Amino acid sequence: MLVDIGVGVGFGSGPFARRYPENEVIGYDILEDMVTLLRDAVKGEELGNLEVAHMDPSMQPLVDAIAGIITMAQAHHKVGETAPSLAACKPS
Repeated sequence: MLVDIGVGVGFGSGPFARRYPENEVIGYDILEDMVTLLRDAVKGEELGNLEVAHMDPSMQPLVDAIAGIITMAQAHHKVGETAPSLAACKPS
């Protein structure tokens, strides 16, 4: 599973979902407009493995050890201190 935090318009998650249809891809964004844009952009592609959802910045929506890959390429500018956020993603 790939989790894309700050999915934006899906520059990372869209190609991954297309290339690896057997893998689940979840994209989260704190901006509902971005979620809507991505959903509209992939509407006709039948990407059954791509889930896009709005995420509150204080929410931790995933259970431990669920993702093999976590990306945050389009969200680093929204995170004050990146080291603690990234450390929270690392398995203990």
